[in-house]
Amino acid sequence: MTFLDLGLLVPVSPLPLPPTTHPKLTLSTGLGFLDHMVDQIRSHGQFSIGVDFRPSSSSSPSSSSSSSPPPPSPPSISSVNYNTDCQASTFSTVGHLLGSEIKTLLSTISSDSPTSSTFSCPLDESLIKVSKYVGVERRAYSSVRTSCCCCCCCWRVSSVPFCQFISIHFMSLNNHIRIFFSQCTICQFDNQFYSSSLPPYGNRSVLGQTETAHFELFWQSLSNSSGLSLNFEKLRGSNGHHIIEASFKAFSRGLRKLLDERRSEEPGHSQFNFLPSPLRTGQIDRSTNETSVKVSVVLDGGTDGSSAVSTGLATVDEVLLAIAESAEMSLKVSAVGDLWIDDHHTSEDVSIALGQCLNQAIGMKAGLNRMWSCTSGGVECVMDVSNRPFFCMDGILDEGLGQEQEQEMVGDLATEMVEHMFGSIVFNAGMSVHMVRTESESETKTNSDLVLDSAKAFGSCLKFCLAVDERRGGGTASSKGTLSV
Repeated sequence: MTFLDLGLLVPVSPLPLPPTTHPKLTLSTGLGFLDHMVDQIRSHGQFSIGVDFRPSSSSSPSSSSSSSPPPPSPPSISSVNYNTDCQASTFSTVGHLLGSEIKTLLSTISSDSPTSSTFSCPLDESLIKVSKYVGVERRAYSSVRTSCCCCCCCWRVSSVPFCQFISIHFMSLNNHIRIFFSQCTICQFDNQFYSSSLPPYGNRSVLGQTETAHFELFWQSLSNSSGLSLNFEKLRGSNGHHIIEASFKAFSRGLRKLLDERRSEEPGHSQFNFLPSPLRTGQIDRSTNETSVKVSVVLDGGTDGSSAVSTGLATVDEVLLAIAESAEMSLKVSAVGDLWIDDHHTSEDVSIALGQCLNQAIGMKAGLNRMWSCTSGGVECVMDVSNRPFFCMDGILDEGLGQEQEQEMVGDLATEMVEHMFGSIVFNAGMSVHMVRTESESETKTNSDLVLDSAKAFGSCLKFCLAVDERRGGGTASSKGTLSV
């Protein structure tokens, strides 16, 4: 029988605590990739999580002890027999315990609040969507008691063969109370509340020493103990590492979004700051033998109609103005290009300059929300201001071969240049962006409609990604600690 001593700090106030009051706790399951994934929950969900495994040679803590044992040193990989059964036990145990903590977080907020959340996360070529639902029928689990004093009790957990002691700490970056759990045992999985199209993970059955099949056990167990119905959908992707990491990021962001939405009506609660000070600005002058382009942006407070765009291409003007309006930024573009040749050089160079201008205005990305998804009409845009450029909008537009003018051209812009325009903005701004056609909304849309929908969704995403999340205290929303290299 394995013992767990567990304490949890959860949010009860919209006022954040300084990040310095939350030391970075150890993540040590002995499986490096699992540690890395739990770190995604920590970084993107804005929780402080610690996981410590104590090798079987250590003595068991007493259930009557008045304090937790000191954190153990991480077990060496070679000292543990990580066969399939051991890995399965590790994944299901950690998933169950984190799920139990999440259930407690949700229980602190009114049941009349929103009960569902969907979040999509891009990671290079991969795009993962996670939907979660807090079902009433999922709430009949072991009771939880709360206390503001310091005490300790043990949770007896089904056996993890190579481990004598596990300590998991989980807390939010907000004011808090301490939670303790009564003794119980891990529940069996109930696949009715978990579905996934993630496997196979590219062609990877193992990442490092971690067997990828066990991530299904992790999510099944977390779903079962949290009371969350989870659905993971792989929209794009072939790289196993990217697929799994994007799923953890999407889950973490969606959980934070759900918690924030359930607290949105509390007095003083404000999720993002859309008007940081000082204003973020950028300016680029770009001249070649083909074009002369001037672009300037003010990212914040551009709702006064001050944007002005003149490129000689009416469709390009319309697209850029739609982006600026949806992003609530002020944009000025002046371009003269070799339109007597065709539309390629002008639309391309304007987009390059705009991307460079955005990158300049965004700066080091400290404190930014970083990641968001928005839908406009028939298009969903998923954006990550990650400094890892990638762009995909496959399947958005119908490209003909001259059979219909509407397919070959969008106004005075070649249809093939639409994707090139957005891609040039994205790559020069250092973003990862996926655009996905929402079939139910776009079946009757023309290409002209879908281009404007894409621009509006892109601009709305930009607004939320560049908003400052002051709970981060100027920290970067990344487990790497930086997005500037």
